[in-house]
Amino acid sequence: MHPDLARHLRQRGALVLHSKPWLDEAARYSLRRRELVAVLPGVYVPSELAKDPWSLMRAIQARHPDAVMTGTSAEHALGWRNEVVPPVTAAIAYRVRDQPAFRFERRAIDPNGSASATACGSPTQP
Repeated sequence: MHPDLARHLRQRGALVLHSKPWLDEAARYSLRRRELVAVLPGVYVPSELAKDPWSLMRAIQARHPDAVMTGTSAEHALGWRNEVVPPVTAAIAYRVRDQPAFRFERRAIDPNGSASATACGSPTQP
């Protein structure tokens, strides 16, 4: 794997193709060698981490930065649970089609941070 691509993946966990044009050629090469796999449309992670919950959550954040993890995914991210019960779940303000390892729920997200309480299953204050 190209060193710049490897560094990006260590720092960010996922690559959205075309978001970093200088990495596109290295990413395509790694895709041909099966070092990267698509987990969401246009989002790639290292093959060995394709089922890792942290990698999947980082892929959601790379593709949908406004998404909020929900359910066991949120509990895992907060350290309340050791394992994520598949699929990885997230709330997002617009419609996103579910993918094999992911479930998206369309939900209004409060920019003041109360979405994190909602994501954890706690009721929010009006």
